[in-house]
Amino acid sequence: MEDSLLQVNLYAAFEEFDPALAELRQCLRAESDYPAWALGHDDPADARRANISILTQVEYVDGQQENETVSLPGLMAVSQRSYQAAEAFNAAKKRVQGALQAMDKKSVHVQVKGKISGDSKVNTLVRHALGKLGRARFQRIQASRQIVLLDSPPKMVGFFWACTRKVSKLNIDNAQVKLKKKGGGDIVEQDMQLLAALPEHEILAHVVANPIHQRANINVVGRKTPLAKACSLPILYRAEKGAPLIAFRPLSVEKPKQSGRKREADKKVEDEPYLRSIPVHRYLPEYRQA
Repeated sequence: MEDSLLQVNLYAAFEEFDPALAELRQCLRAESDYPAWALGHDDPADARRANISILTQVEYVDGQQENETVSLPGLMAVSQRSYQAAEAFNAAKKRVQGALQAMDKKSVHVQVKGKISGDSKVNTLVRHALGKLGRARFQRIQASRQIVLLDSPPKMVGFFWACTRKVSKLNIDNAQVKLKKKGGGDIVEQDMQLLAALPEHEILAHVVANPIHQRANINVVGRKTPLAKACSLPILYRAEKGAPLIAFRPLSVEKPKQSGRKREADKKVEDEPYLRSIPVHRYLPEYRQA
């Protein structure tokens, strides 16, 4: 019964999602005289078509691998109507994503075609539900990405490649739990001894490197520091008809091997890991909590 209710909830979410997607596509296509830029597209009209295509892509295309996503940094001025349509589409995206998340880790037995009665296979509830709705090609990751919306033209947008690290605090007890999950071995045992040598209440840093990705610094009127946003999708900003494209620094076409940018959290931890079997660092002496 619970699985049936989850599927009904997903169906209801798509009842909101589909009209919102159609409305956004229609609005953006009607505004061919608004300026646009997209990486790799020099012609504004071509850039606008490319932006609209990726903003409204929610299904796998031929040749696209499972869980593979496509990205396109870009900028596009839009009208009040298109801005509101994008807001509604973002809300519909969240509802579909929430409905799918409620199904995660659930499975269902499905009758195998051509087999005798009783023969079945196990399928994930998400895949089963999407198939029943005729949405087997639905690209969940792509469709869940939120569109960055600005209610007025920014002063400047600078695109760049980033390789940030996720730094989270970890106490010694939790570090030991992570080590135990690694099993035994000399290296794990040595790491356990290193933890035992620390002050009892010292806080450590668990550091996980993220892959190099595209980001944008957005200088907004009235704000001292730029907004930092992921830019896997084009950024939309509300503007008056006939206004020129805002100033921007384009992303380099070639992805760098690594980024030298460091966030404040990165500057507080030692460069070298303290442990060898898990990515745990000590904070610099001035930032240690003991």
